[in-house]
Amino acid sequence: MIPKNSVIYQIVIDRFNNDKNNLYEQINSPDYNSRFGNFLGGTFKGITKKVDYIEDLGASHIMISPVQKSSSYHCYNWEDSFRVNKRFGSEKDLKQMIEEYHKRNIGVIMDYVSTHVSSTHPLFLKNCLNGNEKAKELFIFTEQMKGNPKYRPYFDEMVYNLTDGKITNLDEKNQTPYLGYFGLAESPLLNLENPKVIEYHKKVLRHWIEKFGFDHVRFDSGFIQPRGFIGKMQEYLSSIKDIDILAEYWDFKISSGEGYGFSGGDCRGYSKGEFDIRTTLEFNFRSKNPEFFQKIIDNYFHFRDSLENHNLVLSISNHDLPRFAEGKNIQKILAALQFTLPSIPLIYYGEEIGMNQYNDGNDRIAQSRDPMRFDLFDEEMFSYYRNLAEFRRKDTIGNLEISELQINDNGTLLTYKVTSKDKNFFVFLNKEARDKPVNCSHLFHNPNLVPWDILSQRYLYNNQENNLLVKGESACILEERRRTSSNSDIKQQLSLEL
Repeated sequence: MIPKNSVIYQIVIDRFNNDKNNLYEQINSPDYNSRFGNFLGGTFKGITKKVDYIEDLGASHIMISPVQKSSSYHCYNWEDSFRVNKRFGSEKDLKQMIEEYHKRNIGVIMDYVSTHVSSTHPLFLKNCLNGNEKAKELFIFTEQMKGNPKYRPYFDEMVYNLTDGKITNLDEKNQTPYLGYFGLAESPLLNLENPKVIEYHKKVLRHWIEKFGFDHVRFDSGFIQPRGFIGKMQEYLSSIKDIDILAEYWDFKISSGEGYGFSGGDCRGYSKGEFDIRTTLEFNFRSKNPEFFQKIIDNYFHFRDSLENHNLVLSISNHDLPRFAEGKNIQKILAALQFTLPSIPLIYYGEEIGMNQYNDGNDRIAQSRDPMRFDLFDEEMFSYYRNLAEFRRKDTIGNLEISELQINDNGTLLTYKVTSKDKNFFVFLNKEARDKPVNCSHLFHNPNLVPWDILSQRYLYNNQENNLLVKGESACILEERRRTSSNSDIKQQLSLEL
């Protein structure tokens, strides 16, 4: 199982590290942008070489992009479901990578594409280009599906998703006899209602889990999968080992409130309480808005309440969105929010060092997929994330509950209490550039708040009126502790930074 106090680190294999630990040098190549959409050289061995780095950061799991054979560096359109992509290394390299992470008690999550395959995949070539009309039911061929009452509702739903509800635009979006992933002819969609396709996925999943030792599975593009399909996969996988499913669930038809805070849709209908990673904190270029914090909190509770018995995985960015670009200070504030909300935090590779974007942005979907900049290591930023991870991975952290949320009049200071088991923590997020004095007794009615900041690993200024000084554009997390003679007058005992 993935415990509630977990921290996930997401890796795009081709863009993380290579055998020589110098993949980042690709960025300085004169033809970098012209080669950006090709394989750049990341490998399984490169990920293995960074096991100390991941362990030091404090991640409990890594989630790696698809490993199957593909002519695309991201491997989200498989050409063979059972073969390792040799550009990343051998089967032995993959096994050794997973074994090395297991030795450090770090789980490995497989990114699984169930919705489609490549048009050069044997499953498509063998069954759909030989005139066998029955075999075409493995995919979503328009004429066959429209005339089949068993699959017609599923077909209509897929067309609705593909066209954003404008079904008369199908011919504009999709120009092949079969439906493609977002209309792409090279990515034919599988018929996930077909029992033969369901059995095929079971066979593929068992292969990768039993042969290589993956611990959990992320299902890509959950928003176009039948509501019962992932539940069936969860039931089957549970018969193999104790596996959690992480369902990427985006629903572009549902607004999340002017783009603030959370993107996604409704995942209700899945049957086993899977982890739902539909939500990403969309913060770029919005932090100056005075309603920034209010919209984030409102939308968080909206999505949390829609989850029912599902768990939430929360990230600041991912492989399909641009990297955060409002500066490291604001990113730190959002990371503190991410790690203190009742959800599983996911770190997208490079966030822990405040990594920027280096490609020209012409590939809109892939803007965040530059090689990892290990050459620009930021010790201060890394330590901040390490402290956040240490906070989340304490044995005392379980089901988090937040209460006593307050936002000041001009919307620049958000404070709230976090409770886990028998521990109370107090969170202060100040997005204004100037320092802010905060009266803790007034906010939390708490005389036992010792101003030791978990994030900066230092005491904050604290006067006799129990006022804390929260630095400009910063966050802090304080733990409730009983005052003792050794910490009752921190201002006199320590040299404090104002």
